[in-house]
Amino acid sequence: MAPDTKPSRLIDHVEQATGYRFTETKIITTAFTHRSFDTKNNYERLEFFGDRILGFLVAEYLLEHADKTLHEGELNTLQVEAIRTGTLAKVLCDLGLDRQVRHHLHSTPESLFADVCEAMLAAMYLDAQEQGMAVCRQFIHKRWFLDGFLVAQARRDPKSLLQEWAQAKGLPLPVYTVVTRTGGDHAPHFVVKVAVEEEQITYGTGTSKKRAQQDAAATLYLKLTENADSAVAIS
Repeated sequence: MAPDTKPSRLIDHVEQATGYRFTETKIITTAFTHRSFDTKNNYERLEFFGDRILGFLVAEYLLEHADKTLHEGELNTLQVEAIRTGTLAKVLCDLGLDRQVRHHLHSTPESLFADVCEAMLAAMYLDAQEQGMAVCRQFIHKRWFLDGFLVAQARRDPKSLLQEWAQAKGLPLPVYTVVTRTGGDHAPHFVVKVAVEEEQITYGTGTSKKRAQQDAAATLYLKLTENADSAVAIS
């Protein structure tokens, strides 16, 4: 079905879905406009800004609310899951706003919806002015952490996420190998290699074999998902 591109209907849909009422309605119309529909007034600049807002607020939330035993690699895994293309597209579609995107494309890849999701965040921030960060923080906390996937993801470790990624691609399960163990019993230090089909390989470190495995899994998962998102970007 073709997108519903009438601006007044678009604004109504967005306001109902987000719970935020816009003062300047033109900005939300721009946020939902791809350059194939309008080469001048489209979402590209808003998307750039929204990406930074989302990254900051997700990192802030994880710092304040994530399990305090999680190390940097594990926090990175959650951060990447929160801001990856598939997650952003799901947020927009779950809000029922995917049909509101104005475009003349022959198909609608996930990256289109992800871009619009970020642009929508930027529109909310700019429209709310001094309250912009508070408005976006409330929206992200609800859609990403209360209603969204990160409630479940935060309970899952990087090894589980990497295993699920490999299974979804029809690949063998990741293989972990202890490369070195140094230090005495009072201060051990492990280096672990993780490989998926001996083609995707990375290393992790930690004060235990388990922590080094988690670090290696987080690093490889981050690399693989970042590469996947880059491959589907819209031109």
